[in-house]
Amino acid sequence: MSDSPDKDMAPREQPGAQQGPRQEPQAAGPAGSGAPARSTLPPSPPPRKLDPAVLPILIGVLVLGGALAFLFLTPSGTVNSGETNRVRIAALEEKLASATERLQADEHRMAALEQQAQQLAARPAGDPAALQDLAARLQGIETRDGESTKRLTDSLAALESDLQQRRQANEARLTAIEKNAGEASQQNAQRIQAIDSRVGEVENRAAARAAEAERNLSQRIAEAEKQIAQRVADAEAAIAPRLAALDQSIAQRVQAATQELDRRVNAQNSALDQRLAAFDARVKQAESAERRVGFLAARGAIQSALEAGQPLKQPLSGLPGTSPPALQRYAETAPPTEATLRLSFEEAARAARAAAEPQGQGVMDSALARIQGLVTVRRGDQVVVGDTAAGHLEAARRALDAGDLAGALQRLDALPPESKAAMRGWLDQAQGLLAAQTALRNLSADRNGGAG
Repeated sequence: MSDSPDKDMAPREQPGAQQGPRQEPQAAGPAGSGAPARSTLPPSPPPRKLDPAVLPILIGVLVLGGALAFLFLTPSGTVNSGETNRVRIAALEEKLASATERLQADEHRMAALEQQAQQLAARPAGDPAALQDLAARLQGIETRDGESTKRLTDSLAALESDLQQRRQANEARLTAIEKNAGEASQQNAQRIQAIDSRVGEVENRAAARAAEAERNLSQRIAEAEKQIAQRVADAEAAIAPRLAALDQSIAQRVQAATQELDRRVNAQNSALDQRLAAFDARVKQAESAERRVGFLAARGAIQSALEAGQPLKQPLSGLPGTSPPALQRYAETAPPTEATLRLSFEEAARAARAAAEPQGQGVMDSALARIQGLVTVRRGDQVVVGDTAAGHLEAARRALDAGDLAGALQRLDALPPESKAAMRGWLDQAQGLLAAQTALRNLSADRNGGAG
């Protein structure tokens, strides 16, 4: 608000300051050309009633006066109001300084106008009438500005005088307030001292009452403790029979519960023993079945090895305990098979027949022996006519072809000693295989009997 009037004044005064330089060429032009001089100045403006520069100053003066009136009309009875007045006076002084600065700015503008007028006067002479008119206008402006400045200066002087008087009055009032505040502070100190003394008395009384209350409370507590001890003794005497009866009842219940628990535990133990016995039997059955399965697997492997003519070391390892000697003899050596025995039987039979022929006979005896070997008459199993050894060999062949190894050996057992000696190798193989088969059958029978 304080800067807007200055901005308004600058453009208004600037055109007036620039009119001189614009009009000078117009006046000098006709003089140089010899034409008659004539005035080219615009008509003078009507007289201004009030310079715009004075308006903000008057507004500031009015605001300052209103503020001072407000200060004097506002009641202040404390030190804080005095401080507020000081702040307000400082604000008014700042506003007054601002108004003074604006006045100085107006004076600078006036000086600038005068300088421009002097510059115009120093230029070559133009139209005398125009110059006189311009001088008259400048004189009117200076007169109006001087009057406005004088009025403003008078108003400011009166305002400063009034402000000084009011400042002195405020300082006097502030001094009185500070004096009253000092007296009030002294009175407050006296009151505080009196209050402290009263507080001390109250504290002493309170301490005495507290001590008395503590004594009374101690007595009441002692009496209450005695009463409580008596009541506890009475209660214990009254509750002792009930506690004894309760202990007896609890003991009986505990004994009955213990007996019932023992009965249930014994029953559970008996049932558990039965279940364990059944479980043990099942475990034994499972173990027996496992052993039987292992034995059957080993027996099957031994049977397969015997039929295939393979060593029995690996199959015999599946049998528990010690293996029979008849089987153990073929642990590392391949056993003979019935097929190999059938294939080698003809060669052994020829050796047996040759050994059965008598040695040192004549031609006729030898021919008769051969004829008897070709013709054989039997009566059942008994040979009536013919070679006896050949009959036994033929019977053994038929039994061997039928798979009856034991029957074949039984037939061969009837051969004469020289025939047996001739086929001893075949007989040993056949007897070894038969012994192994018999041992395997006996082993199976023993296992089955033990399992049963």
